[in-house]
Amino acid sequence: MQSDSSTAVPTPESTTVPQAQYTSNETLVAFVESAVAYVQENGKKTALAEFNDPNGAFVRGELYIYAYDFNGTTLAHPVNPEKVGVNRLNETEGGVLGRSSGR
Repeated sequence: MQSDSSTAVPTPESTTVPQAQYTSNETLVAFVESAVAYVQENGKKTALAEFNDPNGAFVRGELYIYAYDFNGTTLAHPVNPEKVGVNRLNETEGGVLGRSSGR
């Protein structure tokens, strides 16, 4: 029996799933530091408006700046603007803590 040379045999290299784009810690720190500098130079009101702008200077691909006050209320979120003004202090990834099951 002859082997069919047109049939590709998977190799470890060809079956590897590409990793997500990696952002270095240095890049993240520089991004946050630029947001801090923006607040210091322009004030809270102007900075929050810029942070909330989905087309603003603080949205770079999948990276963006968001802000909360010390009580857990969202002040800026360019990707989920419906969260602005919402207190998220007791939220978890799956929902809100303390929700009763009704039993």
